[in-house]
Amino acid sequence: MSNLSTSGDGTINPGIYSSIKVTGGEQLTMNPGLYCLDGDFEINGNNSSFVKGNGVTIYMRSGNFTSNGNAAVQISAPNFVVNDEDGIAGMLIYLATDNAGEVSLKGNSDSHYSGTIYAAHEDSRVEVGGTGDLTSCFNGAPCFGTQLIAGTVKISGTATLDVDFNSNQVYFLPARLTLER
Repeated sequence: MSNLSTSGDGTINPGIYSSIKVTGGEQLTMNPGLYCLDGDFEINGNNSSFVKGNGVTIYMRSGNFTSNGNAAVQISAPNFVVNDEDGIAGMLIYLATDNAGEVSLKGNSDSHYSGTIYAAHEDSRVEVGGTGDLTSCFNGAPCFGTQLIAGTVKISGTATLDVDFNSNQVYFLPARLTLER
């Protein structure tokens, strides 16, 4: 298990981490796959930190996922997976069912989140915020192409939010057919 605190730009691979912290204007690239955390994933954008990753699932066994300040975060869930190491199709951030943590997504207008954010513990919370119009990716606020599932969802700041559901970008349970005799 790794504890990652960036000091300069870098690229990380899927795996198990005790925590991930990006501060001080660094750029972190996440290769596609499943990231398991036993602690916090923190992105602090005091100096315009940047995190990007396509085809990633972030599984929070414990801890919080926090993006704030002037951070730019551009992450998307996998569209298709072949095995468990590839992540979960459509799932971007998943808090374990016994994790009462928080997902706080407050960044700048260069932030884009795509995929389901799942924090279903009764005490868990998802907070999205910013200023401007959250209905468009180009109006000075973060852009959310997500499905939010949480004990509590909070919208903060002076933002307007519209939910634009696109079933191609989020997690879904496949249909099942059972034959009984």
